[in-house]
Amino acid sequence: MSSTASDEVIHIAYKALAKKYHPDTYKGDKD
Repeated sequence: MSSTASDEVIHIAYKALAKKYHPDTYKGDKD
């Protein structure tokens, strides 16, 4: 991510990554 990214761009990227990596949305093994 660019150091000159706007707050909106950062917010969108954060939400996308948070959703992608949130443990409740991960459908892998439960162990």
